[in-house]
Amino acid sequence: MRSKAFKRVLRMALVVLLCMALVPIQAFASDSLRLSGSREASKTEIIINEEFTIEYCVKPEGVFTQRAPINVAFAMDVSGSMNFNVSNKDKRTRLSIAKESAKLITKKFRTANYGDQIGLVTFESHPHHHHNLTTNYNQIDRTIDRLTANGGTNIQMGLDYAYEVVKNADPNNRYIILLTDGAATAYYYYYELFGRTYGPILGQDSRGTTAKRYAMEKADEIARHGVPVFTIALATAGTDEVDLELLDYISTKTGGESFTATNPDELDQAFEKILELIDPSFKDVVLTQPLPDGFELAADNAGAAIKNGVVEIDLGQIAHDSKASKCVPIKFKYTGSPATVKLPEAKVTYKLNGEPRETIIDDEIILKFYDALGLQGKVAASAALSDEELSEWNKNDAAGITYTLNPTGALIRSNNQLRNVKIVHQLPEGVQAVADNSTAGLSVQNEGRTIVIELGNLNIANHQPITRDVKLQFLYAGTFNLAETEAYVEYIDNIGSNKRVPLVNELPVFDVKVILIDQWNNRYIGDGEGVVTRVSHEGDTQWYVDLSENPISSLAFADTGHTSVLVDFAGEEETETLNLLPSAPNVTITDYYGNVIAEGDVEYKRGKGKLAAADANPGLPHNTIYVDDSFTTRYVDRYEYRVDHGPWKAFLPSDTKAITENGENLTIEVRAVTKAIGDGAAVHYGDVKLRTVSLDGVLPIIPALNDSHIRIVGSDLVYTIPNAFSDAHSGIRTDAEGDEVFTVKIGNAAPIERKINADGLVVRIPIEAVMNGQALFEVEDKVGNNKSGVFPMVSDTEKPLIQIVLDPKQTYTKNGTDRTYEAVNGDNTPFDYTTSENAKLKITVRDNESNLQSAQYKLDNGAYVDLPINGQVAAAELDLAEILGNDYNGWHRLEVKASDLFGNEATTTYVFMVNTGPAGTPSVEGLDGTSYTGNVSNKPLKVKLDAESVVEGNHNRNAVKIKTVYYMITDNANKPNLDHSEWKEMGSDSIIVSKEGTSYVHFKIVDEMGVESEVITSDRLNINFNQNRY
Repeated sequence: MRSKAFKRVLRMALVVLLCMALVPIQAFASDSLRLSGSREASKTEIIINEEFTIEYCVKPEGVFTQRAPINVAFAMDVSGSMNFNVSNKDKRTRLSIAKESAKLITKKFRTANYGDQIGLVTFESHPHHHHNLTTNYNQIDRTIDRLTANGGTNIQMGLDYAYEVVKNADPNNRYIILLTDGAATAYYYYYELFGRTYGPILGQDSRGTTAKRYAMEKADEIARHGVPVFTIALATAGTDEVDLELLDYISTKTGGESFTATNPDELDQAFEKILELIDPSFKDVVLTQPLPDGFELAADNAGAAIKNGVVEIDLGQIAHDSKASKCVPIKFKYTGSPATVKLPEAKVTYKLNGEPRETIIDDEIILKFYDALGLQGKVAASAALSDEELSEWNKNDAAGITYTLNPTGALIRSNNQLRNVKIVHQLPEGVQAVADNSTAGLSVQNEGRTIVIELGNLNIANHQPITRDVKLQFLYAGTFNLAETEAYVEYIDNIGSNKRVPLVNELPVFDVKVILIDQWNNRYIGDGEGVVTRVSHEGDTQWYVDLSENPISSLAFADTGHTSVLVDFAGEEETETLNLLPSAPNVTITDYYGNVIAEGDVEYKRGKGKLAAADANPGLPHNTIYVDDSFTTRYVDRYEYRVDHGPWKAFLPSDTKAITENGENLTIEVRAVTKAIGDGAAVHYGDVKLRTVSLDGVLPIIPALNDSHIRIVGSDLVYTIPNAFSDAHSGIRTDAEGDEVFTVKIGNAAPIERKINADGLVVRIPIEAVMNGQALFEVEDKVGNNKSGVFPMVSDTEKPLIQIVLDPKQTYTKNGTDRTYEAVNGDNTPFDYTTSENAKLKITVRDNESNLQSAQYKLDNGAYVDLPINGQVAAAELDLAEILGNDYNGWHRLEVKASDLFGNEATTTYVFMVNTGPAGTPSVEGLDGTSYTGNVSNKPLKVKLDAESVVEGNHNRNAVKIKTVYYMITDNANKPNLDHSEWKEMGSDSIIVSKEGTSYVHFKIVDEMGVESEVITSDRLNINFNQNRY
């Protein structure tokens, strides 16, 4: 085995080195110059189908001498576009880059020092000749440095001038290198006129077709002279500004090659390659390697091909002055069975000085081939499922499946890795994987129908199985044979081969149903045929209905009460609703006479009406098949109705119900009640049937007659009937003129029709007929309801009403002072009063039914006095000052009595009090009881007050007592104000005055009602203690 350093040296040389000493073949010492070869495998333990590399290296050996010079004409484009940048990243112009790269030619020629010659021409719209073939490389470099860019692109004349430079050089060593950055846009042409030739004339061609044609014709001419042309396209990447088709034509036609450069490095490489091609030494170098059975070339082996079981590698030409090996890595792969193979020897053939030569490469290479790592596996249900479970699988339940992968193959390396491992499973329509986070790497595609489990890169350390679990969700009901689905594992094995291995499918067949369970455990089952079946909570099939040709995809309750089921179908946008509630019943309503009231007829009919209901059915499709009678004959439990949103009332399907309500446009709602939807106990109400009718079973209203409507005229009673006839519903019957009427019937006489207006409301009837109850009147409404009334006799049983009101505002004069009565009600509650008006007693007598016959009053023990009568009212306002006179203080009793024309009598007694305030009489005497005459006293004097109340007990009412006596002593007789602040309360019935001089004692008395007396003043008191009389 060779050293690693040696391997690196061999691998570095992938292209032929540029010739450092360009020596022609015929100048070599043929005995010493030769090619040697070697080979080395990149690995010796290899997986079957794994790519491996054998690197073949060929190296020149021996001594070489001088060669003949090379002659190159360089034609350089200096059109205006050469001032552009090659790319945005490099700000240098194309011309400046081309100048630097072009100097590689002079540099190589200068280094080789074999007398190689170079000539220089440029072209834009016109060609320019700068130098014939010369070895003065510095002069060429200076000229290149001075070049500027302008004008169009005349490729025709650039080739023409370049050929003129090398036309007379050695035919075996002359070449043209043409560099341009555009398409041909200019050309020269000639024309003949009158036998003379005119030209050259510059032609401009914006489309480039003519200029291109002239350039191709010039290439054809140069090809006939055997001068190879190497073209270089200098252009911005991604553009079509260079006519590559034209440049390929020129190089191919003349035996050269074409190159494209989009940056300075690529341009340098183009020049390097051209110099290599124009100076070969070893020619037609071919390496051959016989291949054992099972060997074949891998991809990306440029220049290598298999012919009759032998690999041929064309190495082209190799410069004889190259000091390094030319190494070619060739990629192989082995497709046979595991084996150990010794690679046969290889051979290199070539020509040197026109003579064929060969070199044998016999480095021993022994290769061992093994099976690649792989995966096999299966997919099965995650848990064992019974036939019963599979026969009625609930769509809402996820089905678990498990993928199991088992590693296969040889573990021959430390890093036995399978890359990009993924499981792919194509599910049938109607099944999708549940995308959740429980399975690492799981993704669902194609609307969930494609399961992809990305396992990434697996490092296989042993052959333990790898499992992944996935949950499946069924989209609709039906039979899903998952055993027929395709599942496989994909990976890149440890030799880089893409593998797809089918998985063994052990999945079962699922008979999926869409199952919906209500709150009573009744079940609704949808299948793949579009049929929905209801099974009761007791397990009995009640009904089924075929709704669609498509499978059921979902069942859901449309309401929280579980009385309506929404059905969705796979492949359909529209849904079906199964309404389990009763439909609105057929309702029949008849009037009082048994006539059926048509629907929509809202004219008044006579009540009571009657109601019947029938034919309330579940809201299921007409093609529903009922298995038992739970949704047929036993479906309706009862009917209910209500009028004008009142309470619901129940009746059996076989019953009729009386409608007692009356009115116009009565709203009658009828519904069925069922217990079939739930568990037999739960009650559900159906759709409401709405009917509107007008019923009148109410008697008309007649006016009530009383004494006010009756007057006696001779032996008749004349009734003035109030216009109070009414009917709340259909209205009073009318006559031919449209006037409302009533009838009057007296005894056996024929009824008399009277209009209900001012003219017809006065009726005269003999008193005898009225007294015998033979006088009737009757009114009828428009549907036949009638009401009768009896004409009444005159009567009055109510007593007259008596009202007495006391106004206590009475002013009177006592001892020269204005005072005010203190008048109170009989219950001792005081009246409010002022001193501005006289006290009044207001008496009112009223009889509401008849006139008064008499009305009288009397005060205390006085005589009765008549009150003036005005029909039903008698009233009088009495002045207390007039009726009491001077005897006003104390309790008084007023009695009023009245009677009406019918002898009804009423009597009222009213008790009230007048209190003008307490009174008192002062007296003066000596301390010893002697009377005081008014003379000067030399002793203190005693002043007594004899106080008394002016209200005595009477008429079962108590007397008013003295509560408090106040006094005040002044030196004059002026009476102090009652509200003076110096009043003092007396502790006894007398006071002792000992003040010397003239004095007066004033008194104020307050009774228990709070009524104050006037100020009472004593006689003058005159005391002088200087008289020694004792």
